[in-house]
Formats: sequence, C-alpha cells, structure tokens
Amino acid sequence: MQRHSPLPPQGEPCLGVSPAGNFPHPNSSTSILAGPFPIENAVTGPLQEYPRVHPNGSESTFSTTPPHAEKVPSTVNSTVADSAGNGAYIVKMEEIRNKSEHTNHLTWENLQCTTPKGKVLLDGVSGYVKSGEMLAVMGPSGAGKSTFLDILANRTSLPHEGRIRVNGTTDFKMKDLSSYCEQDDALLGTLTVKETFFYAAKLSLPASLTNSELTKLVDETIQQLGLQKVSDNLIGNPIQRGISGGQKRRVTIGSALLTHPVILYLDEPTSGLDASTTLNLVKMLRELALSRNIIIVATIHQPSYETFSLFDRLLLLAEGKTVYFGTTANAFPFCEELGRPVPPHSNPADFMLELVNPVYFRSDNDDSAAQLAKHWAASPRHAGVANEIAVIANDTSGDEIARKGPTGSSFFKTYVLILRAILNYRRSFIAYGVRLGMYLGMGMMMALIWINLGNEQEKINDRISVHFFSVAFLGFMSVAGIPSFLEERSVYLRETHSGLYGPGAYTVANSLVTIPFLFLCALVFAILSYWSIGLHPGADHFFQFLIYLFLGIYAAESQSVLVAAAVPIFVAALALASFANGFWMCVQGYFIRNLPAFWKKSFHYMDFQMYSFQLLMNNDLRDTVWNCPKNPNGACQCFYYNPVQDKGVCQFTGDDALKSLEIYDINYTAWICILLVISLVFRLALYGVLWWKARR
Repeated sequence: MQRHSPLPPQGEPCLGVSPAGNFPHPNSSTSILAGPFPIENAVTGPLQEYPRVHPNGSESTFSTTPPHAEKVPSTVNSTVADSAGNGAYIVKMEEIRNKSEHTNHLTWENLQCTTPKGKVLLDGVSGYVKSGEMLAVMGPSGAGKSTFLDILANRTSLPHEGRIRVNGTTDFKMKDLSSYCEQDDALLGTLTVKETFFYAAKLSLPASLTNSELTKLVDETIQQLGLQKVSDNLIGNPIQRGISGGQKRRVTIGSALLTHPVILYLDEPTSGLDASTTLNLVKMLRELALSRNIIIVATIHQPSYETFSLFDRLLLLAEGKTVYFGTTANAFPFCEELGRPVPPHSNPADFMLELVNPVYFRSDNDDSAAQLAKHWAASPRHAGVANEIAVIANDTSGDEIARKGPTGSSFFKTYVLILRAILNYRRSFIAYGVRLGMYLGMGMMMALIWINLGNEQEKINDRISVHFFSVAFLGFMSVAGIPSFLEERSVYLRETHSGLYGPGAYTVANSLVTIPFLFLCALVFAILSYWSIGLHPGADHFFQFLIYLFLGIYAAESQSVLVAAAVPIFVAALALASFANGFWMCVQGYFIRNLPAFWKKSFHYMDFQMYSFQLLMNNDLRDTVWNCPKNPNGACQCFYYNPVQDKGVCQFTGDDALKSLEIYDINYTAWICILLVISLVFRLALYGVLWWKARR
C-alpha cells in the first residue's frame, strides 16, 4: 500500500512515524513519536487516518491531513513595475514559494549514457517526482548518481539517450526551470551571508525591484534557512574565519532558491557534514520542498536513518542500473522480496548501499548488479512506475510549467557584478591586500637600493635596469591574483549554470573593476621609488611613468587571469603564468640585445613588456645629460658618442643612449595602443575560455 507524504501539523501527535516524522523504523515493534515535527508553514485541514505499511507487512494508521490540504503561507507583498514597464504587478512570496494550485511533474524514461570508450554509465533508468517531494539518489561510488543528476539538469556533454519531461512536455530549457547546487560551496568569502543573498537576488530578480523590497525577500529567505544569527557574518576563506560548513551549504542552497526554481538539484549536499548537521540540513530542505512547492532531487551518500526517512522517494542505482525506485517506506518490503530483509538494529540506508555495492557481491552472482536490476525489472513495482510515468506523460490537463521569472538586462547585471566585485576586492586580503603589500615592499626596496642614482655615466645601466625591473617583476607579481580569481571563477560557473548572467557580463565587470585597484598598487610603487631613485624630474614625467608602468602591469594581469580561467588548478596556473612572464622577459630585448631573427620578428613584437619598457626608457632618458670621465690623455671615455665630445666636453645625452639601443624612434601613441590591444586580446580570450567552460 502506498505511503502518503504530507506531514501532520506542528504539534499534532501521530502514530507510526519515526522521530524524523516520515515512517517507522523497520526494526521497531511499536509505533513511536518523539515530539512534533517543526514545519514553518504548517499544513491545515481536517485530520484523517491513512494506513501505513510496516516492512513486516502489517499495517498501522496515523493521523494527518489530506494530501491536498491548504498550506498557510507567510506572505511578503511588494508592488513593482514589470521589466517591460507594462504597469505593476504584485510579487507575493506565496506565489514564489507556495503555488499550491500549481503541480509540476518531472519524469525521465529509459535514460542511457555510455562513454566514448564504451563504458555504460546509465542503463535504462526511469522514474518520476512531483512538486513538494524530495528524491534521494543513492548508490555506491561509480553507480552513476552524478551522471544521472547531470543528465537531468542538462549539464553534461556526454552522449545520452532517453526522454526527460516536465508536466508531460519536452518543450522547455532545463536552465529556465532549475537550479543546481554542486558538492563544493562556491561562495565569495569576503561577503556576509546577507550580502551574498542580496546580490544573488539582484542578479536573479527583475531590475525594477527596489533595494528595500529585495531586502525583505532576503530576510525571509534567511529566516527560512535558519541563518538569522549569522546573517551579518562573513562567509569566510582560508585567510578570514567565517561561518561553519553546514551554514555555508545552506547559503549555497539559499542562493539557488532565490532564482525561484521549479526543480532544485543537489549534488551530495551532505558531503563533509556531521550527522547532526546533515539531519538539520535535510529537514530544512524538506520544509522548503513543502513550503515552496518545488521538486528536490539530491544525490546522497550514507545517510543516517533519520535523514533517509525525510525523503519521499528513493532511486537506488548499481553500476548505472536501477535496483529500486519508489517511496522510501516501500524500499523495506522490497528488500524482503529480494530475500535480504533489513537486519535488526541496523541503518536501512547503509544496508541497502551494502546490498548494491559490487565489493560485497556474492560469488554465486545472485546479488550482482545485473541480477538485482533484473529482479527490479520483473517486479510489479517497476510496472507500476512505468504506468505512472505514462499517465503523467499523457495527462494534457496538467498545469503549464511555472518557469523562472524575468531578470534584469545584461547591462544591469554587469553593473551589479561591478558593485559586488568592488566590495569583494575592498575586503579581500588575497585579491589585492597581498599585492599591495608586495608592491609596497618592492617600492621601498628599489628606493633604498637604487637611491639617488645621479647622472654619471656609470649609473646609466643601473637606470635602465630600474625600468626593466619595474615592468618585468611587477608584472610577474600578477600571479598573486590567481587564488582570488579561482574563487571568483567557481562562483561564476555556479551562477552562470543557474542562468544568472553570461560570460560577457562577468568579463566586462572583472576587466573594469581591476583597473582602479591595480592602478592604486602601481601608484604606491611609483610614489615610493620614482623620486628616491632620482628619475627624470617633473610631474609630467612622473605621471607618464605611472601610466606606462600600469599599462604593462594590466596586460600581465590579463594574462594571469586568462591562464587561471583555462587551468583552474592553483599550482598549474601559477607555473604556467610564471613561465609566460619569464618567456616575455627573455624575448623583451634587455638580456640579449641581438635577438635571433625568428624571436625578434615574432614574439618580440608581441611582448607587452617590450612596449612598456621602451616607453619608460624614452620618458626617463630623453633630454637628459650624462657626464663621463676623461682618460689620462684628456680624451673622453663615454659609453655613447655625442659631437660635443670632439670639443673636449665629456658628455652625452639620453637621446644618444636611446639611439644606440635602437629604441629612440618609437611612436608613443602607437605603442600605447598596442599595449591596450594586447590587454584587449587577453580579455577577449578570457571571455572565450569562460564561455567554453560554462558550456561544458
């Protein structure tokens, strides 16, 4: 007999339920109740008695409400204009969270997935789940859980077959209906919980909503997730202490819920959490499924009995094959039908995982994945699932799919991302705090080592070294921004997969926000070093030095984020970016003046360090005069020739040095434009990499 899913009202006693409020433990001889189950939006209606099947086949009854009882919503109303400006509409939280008259069905039929090498990942998986229900996808490692979730969410490039329908139709884009929470919590550690939700709401809701209206929605979400006490706490990162792991997981789920999904996919939401935190998290998910009337599909590994009992349906996989699909309560009699009843005093979830784990398959092959799947295919329960899917698929009287609501324009989302990035960089010690300290230290070091060089010819090579060192090593320090970018990249992928914005908005925001912070670092370095070293006097020359140096550093920064976007492994990205900077140093022309033709005609003219270096050299050395000594015979011993030396004046100009180095005849405007183009090319490549990564 099939179990009914609705829970009793808060504080209403019921019989035959577990402490989690779902069904009796298979090993208990009596029905128990360990207190009321706290549901925030309680279900109201006349109490009725429904039969419940124990694993031993006996029946008991418990009092609860009918399946279609009215839910009492908690309402927040706001009157705003729609995105097209066509009048006003009412944003009601009960319409977002609890569309009680709108029922959605997700069905999947005969899902097949095989790798290009022929390995079967999924083999004929079918099932369904309805609004307000939670589906647990269980199985040992390699059973196909993540593949199943990725195929449902349309997040895999692997070839697969089968039919996925929502309310009987395939005419939809899963991204428009769903949100996906990955196993890792991709969050910006420098933002508070409330700020994280606020910016997620700004990106996922209409631009016409005011900040006060968004704050109301955020506050209600925080209350639903039980995060009131930590709403003003930082998320945290390896440098800054923040909230706990369980709270981070709730923030990730809350960010996904702010997009108002019809379906919420969760990949191992309890991974890394202790049993108590896991239980509280799944209780919260169950409340959200009921109160917001959404479908929740979650892969879960080794849940406790109390956690397992909170799920409505179970899909048990072994080697990509279905071993069981149905209600969690009916899984126990199914185990008895297999001749493997749940032993006394054991966790049923652990027992079922052991049952389908290939490590524990018996040598007689009776318990192999193929045999278990064959038993399931021959069972009446499988036929019942197929019939139910057919009924749902052929029901044309169902509700239209409730898709996600309208969002702001790309321009508006870029603006929101800029605001969030500014807040992140202001607080992030990793992003620019470390970099500012490095530039500060480098400026002080150069000011003390190259102090007051003067205009004697013995110092001109030192002067040239200053400009090489400034461009090469300050550009080299751009690798310090890789850890912060990798954190941003994870957030970008999560939010892009949820449909919040695209790679264009993020690339523009990142490119613009980087400018003032990087410029500040270059300014600190220039102030400390320029005057102390004794470079060309004059404010105009100082600011030219600052601009040319900044353009080179910005190009190096663009290169580093491109490498990190393509290779999201810190050590590998660090090594590749460092190699690239070292390579540009080699072909720049300072270490070796006579480059081989191949390198000079190719990479030398692609080198952003070369253009910045030559601009700095011309800005500093032009119109300067250098003194050189005389030998015992009275002849001038100068590094560079000038006609005045023929008259016994032992001097040469900086222009003479620039001509000798073959970097005098440069076009300032052209060199600046080339530096800008190189940075633009890096940024366009960054866009391409982010676009490609988001499609995978």
